[in-house]
Amino acid sequence: YSDESLREQMEKQHHRYVLAKEGEEFAAYLSYEPNCENTGKTKIHKIYILPSHQRKGIGKRLFDFVLTQARENGEKAVYLNVNKNNRNAIAFYQRMGFYRAREEVNDIGNGFVMDDYVYEKPLDHE
Repeated sequence: YSDESLREQMEKQHHRYVLAKEGEEFAAYLSYEPNCENTGKTKIHKIYILPSHQRKGIGKRLFDFVLTQARENGEKAVYLNVNKNNRNAIAFYQRMGFYRAREEVNDIGNGFVMDDYVYEKPLDHE
């Protein structure tokens, strides 16, 4: 997470970062990409909440923000990848209305793979 890497993600890959504060402390961040790969869908790339701030509604507020942005941009859905063994995250995504759309295995080099589910939430445009 170097400055150079973050700058490239924002300028070249069109990632947007949202920070959440509790009091004076930064408690969480989320990165997302509108219209990821010209799909008409927003992709949530990362979400991290400090353990001391988990289960306080911060994740829901961050997701609600992204869902609102995606709706306002006319996106069809919001989606994300999650490790198949990350049960707490999967339960959270399901509570937020996401469903398991598919499985993906991505080679990340040096003999390692990311064995993920892709969770997606279709958006209504009322």
